[in-house]
Amino acid sequence: MTPQSEEIYILRRDGTESKRLDKQHEFIQQYTKPLFEELIPPGEIFAIADIGTGTGIWLHDVAKMLRQQYPTAQPRRYHGFDISADQFPITADDEFKFTVHNVLTPFPAEEHGRYDLVHVRFLLLALAKDQYQTALSNLTSLLKPGGYLQWEEFDNRGWTATPHTGPPVLFEICRIMIAGIAPTGISLSATETVLEEVTKAKFDDTTITYHSPIGEPQLQGMALDWLRAAASVMVSRSLLRTGEESSDADAVRRAETLLDGCEVECPEWALEVCRVGRISGRKALL
Repeated sequence: MTPQSEEIYILRRDGTESKRLDKQHEFIQQYTKPLFEELIPPGEIFAIADIGTGTGIWLHDVAKMLRQQYPTAQPRRYHGFDISADQFPITADDEFKFTVHNVLTPFPAEEHGRYDLVHVRFLLLALAKDQYQTALSNLTSLLKPGGYLQWEEFDNRGWTATPHTGPPVLFEICRIMIAGIAPTGISLSATETVLEEVTKAKFDDTTITYHSPIGEPQLQGMALDWLRAAASVMVSRSLLRTGEESSDADAVRRAETLLDGCEVECPEWALEVCRVGRISGRKALL
């Protein structure tokens, strides 16, 4: 991990965070189905690199889907990469491999041109805005000519744009998160930054689609649970980072109080900040 990325990333890597990530995946899948964008032909995908793999839950879901819906005698390979092995799953399945790698560092030559699909998800808290180009260049090296990229990010404009109207508690939550995270140089519009870099890299058939749980009231409870799990960490860590609070206990207590107020006064915000942008494109054949 580079010193810069060490400073940027605000979340923990432990058992509690692994459980949160798995629940987050299950929640997001409720409104971002299918697993692949329309551009990507599942029956032609045999080697997948998953970047920021975490617990590997996305890879395992994809493997299950492909086995059930696109059975083949040709073996498939699933390779998860992450900057830390702390959340890697324990697996004896030969189809799966997990490797520690920093996306800002070039991949080994033996990995170049091996993959039909490179999947990236939720690096917005790990990359500064000026690092996306380097990351994309390294990711592109993994793809075969004509291979596919699918990059998903939360549309973080839902909390990096301070609201002009609404309850004071919402303004305060956004203010704290911006104060703690924006100075690190992260993109304040991650989905648009990814789209800009993929377009500049001249991928074919580049598209962006947005997926949101807004209009699906049955997901309100899951959205609130997700928001509390994610935002409580981000708010408390931001309070410590800026020096507004000096102890973990005080930071967590203040974060929980703010989120209690948000749940009462503006529960719909939980649905707004769950919006996911999915950028897809195809590496040129030549």
